[in-house]
Amino acid sequence: MTRTPLRFLALYALATLAALGCGTGGKKDALVPVKGTVTINGKGLSGGQIAFHPASGQGPSVTGLINADGTYEANAPAGEYKVAVDNSTLKTSAAMPGAGSAEMPGMANAAKYVPINAKYAKPDTSGLTTKVEGSSHSYSVDLK
Repeated sequence: MTRTPLRFLALYALATLAALGCGTGGKKDALVPVKGTVTINGKGLSGGQIAFHPASGQGPSVTGLINADGTYEANAPAGEYKVAVDNSTLKTSAAMPGAGSAEMPGMANAAKYVPINAKYAKPDTSGLTTKVEGSSHSYSVDLK
């Protein structure tokens, strides 16, 4: 009977070592902190999201939420990206009765919808690009 627990322990140890060997493998897959500010005509965009889409079309997109002052933070693998900015969800939220009131305090930013050109919502039409590299990356954009 002692052989069964030993086999199980040996199998568990082997599986654990195999799993450790399947890690991210270093810098290629390491995430780089990306920080910046999204402005429109020089003023902070008061909400929405900024999305980083791999320029190659391969791999997942990365999204950061835009804060009330226009700042955002995201983590992306190093590489070339097409960038999109969208705040259309704020337009819908701002139209909701009670948005920004004591009844719906979580919707405080919804009333601050600022229209932006629809071209910025799609990575292929926004004209925005960046190369994420290094140990941290700064990317700010002023929408016109």
